[in-house]
Amino acid sequence: MALNKDTENMILLLSGLNTGQQKVNDIYINQIKQTEEYKALHNLNEYEFITKRAKDLKTNIKGINIERSTISEIQAEHLSLMNAHNDIQDLLQESMVKLSQNNYHIDVILKSKLKELKNSNIDLYTKVKIIMNANTNSAAEAFRKYIQTNARQEIIREYLKICTPDLNAKDNKRAQMFTWGGAIIGAVVFMIALLFLLPVSTNIEYGIIGASLILFILGLFNTHWSLRFYTVALLAAYMLFFIGASFLQDFGRLPETFDSIALRTLHLYGLLAFFGALVGMHVGNKLNFIPSNYSFRFPKFFKYLEKRLTFLTIAFSLFGFIWTHAFFDKVTVFQSIAAAVETFNDEKTISTTAEKESKDKFIGKVTVTSQYANVRTKPTVVDETIFGQVTKGTVLKFYAQKEVSGSIWYHILHEESGKKLWISEIAVQKTQ
Repeated sequence: MALNKDTENMILLLSGLNTGQQKVNDIYINQIKQTEEYKALHNLNEYEFITKRAKDLKTNIKGINIERSTISEIQAEHLSLMNAHNDIQDLLQESMVKLSQNNYHIDVILKSKLKELKNSNIDLYTKVKIIMNANTNSAAEAFRKYIQTNARQEIIREYLKICTPDLNAKDNKRAQMFTWGGAIIGAVVFMIALLFLLPVSTNIEYGIIGASLILFILGLFNTHWSLRFYTVALLAAYMLFFIGASFLQDFGRLPETFDSIALRTLHLYGLLAFFGALVGMHVGNKLNFIPSNYSFRFPKFFKYLEKRLTFLTIAFSLFGFIWTHAFFDKVTVFQSIAAAVETFNDEKTISTTAEKESKDKFIGKVTVTSQYANVRTKPTVVDETIFGQVTKGTVLKFYAQKEVSGSIWYHILHEESGKKLWISEIAVQKTQ
């Protein structure tokens, strides 16, 4: 109970007599120590202080010291003690009302009540504990800090309900940092890996193309729509570069020295950087547990495109592959398309007539006029069809000839291997 008013008045009267001052002080202090507020506030370990405001109040209470040298100082400390006690009781009563309403915005709770809450309502208990550990007055800030390292969906959903505009702006900046930071790191790491670990090979190029497309298509189903658009934009930029380069080649405006090993190396590094950036973007997005709604200046336009992302991806991939093929095989885009269709249609014919041709006599001979000439398994200039080489002056028997995309191909007998292969008219001269 509080200090009796008559007792306090008597102590104040005795202090005015200026006799036995220290004894009067001791009497006053002993009387205060018997009060309810003194006993309660010197057993603070019975309470859990949840918010920063409540923790600051606890710190202030610990700073109250009634062991003073004058009556006026003791009286001032006693007043602070009573006010703090009243504040604690008000917060405690308010918190109990909120908890009964399933509301986690509380300041103070008895440890015994918190233990009961854990047994009766674990979800509410978890939210209270998150706020208590965050040392903040804002539940939104506490939840935001928690989900930076924990992807608990119920906390994320609760955070989205109470997120403020300021926190939303921070989330957007964080999401962009994770996305673009991941893209840069991914591109650099994959290019360094190529430099030290991987040989320069066309097969690697095709492997990277396939892997990046698989990764991207999988990413369409479980990433933020604006991240998916970023990926489409990156894919489009990459494909447009080679579309432009192939048209420059078609019109003879690409220097021969550039259209060589240097350009193939540039292509491989560019492709690997693109793949690494895709990986980095998706990894960065997954590591960022905080949800965001960052977008572009024209959201309606991009949301319109969102529904068509899969179609755009397939279209860019198809045309990009055709143009890249045309670019490196030194044919026009339209010749590349025609050759691809014709090769596909003629594969079965070639395979079924091979046995018949082997039984027939050769119909002519050709002589190799180039220093070295490639012999191929199919009548096409795709690198993967190269079987070997023959040297200048070699005479070859041919059993059939075929026109593909405006060029004549001879079906010849390769004496060393005993196999029927193809050679282009560019590298030989018909002698019989």
